[in-house]
Amino acid sequence: MLLCGASGVPAAKVVILGAGIAGANACKVAVGIGARVSILDIVPERLSYLHDITQGHITTFMSNRMTVAEEIADADLVIGSVLIPGAHAPKLVSREMLKRMRPVQPSSTFRWIREGVLRRPVPRPTRTPPTSRRESFTIV
Repeated sequence: MLLCGASGVPAAKVVILGAGIAGANACKVAVGIGARVSILDIVPERLSYLHDITQGHITTFMSNRMTVAEEIADADLVIGSVLIPGAHAPKLVSREMLKRMRPVQPSSTFRWIREGVLRRPVPRPTRTPPTSRRESFTIV
């Protein structure tokens, strides 16, 4: 699967957790290359703004545990861009949610999930590369 799709190939589904500056920029890039984009946040004004500037080419959701689980279940790419100033990133994605994600073909696509949004980050020895493979996705 290609992020942008091609003739006879559907575009990838990109789910963005957080509609701040980083999430908005990720959204603009994903829409620009032709991906199907869903973005979740807790601020309705921010979601409305992104819906307007992308001319309705995205799907917006108020973020809660149920919508996060439903949206990432069939995502090809999950981007975590949630930040609370002065605090650790909230753990939005649990191991159970990751297990419910549909399997993908490793040769054709990967899922990238930033460890900061995982409820229980995978312990990593200090001398390993910054990515690790778990089930059918890659944690960076």
